[in-house]
Amino acid sequence: MKEYIIDFSTYDYQQLINALEGIDIDQYPDSALEIYQRILNHLNIDYQQVTIETLGYQEDNLLESIFHFLSRNILTGILLAEEDLVRDNMREKILQLNRLLSQQAVT
Repeated sequence: MKEYIIDFSTYDYQQLINALEGIDIDQYPDSALEIYQRILNHLNIDYQQVTIETLGYQEDNLLESIFHFLSRNILTGILLAEEDLVRDNMREKILQLNRLLSQQAVT
């Protein structure tokens, strides 16, 4: 399979976030790290300072959690559930990328 080289230097912040949401880190770890590092550079922060909130994702509070639970069967609930999955997926990606960057710093 031919691997395509993507020039992420032309991406704006939201495009980088979207690219990070969609990339398979296990299949494209180098590209995922490049995207993540460009996001960190844009935010002017170190990877050790990143939280899901710094990337623009909001944590649920108790009332939102109750609302999400009660409204899962209507369209709004489905959309919010999908938003939760995206946020949780991004949280896992951040943890995985931070581990990779931490390993790079050691070597």
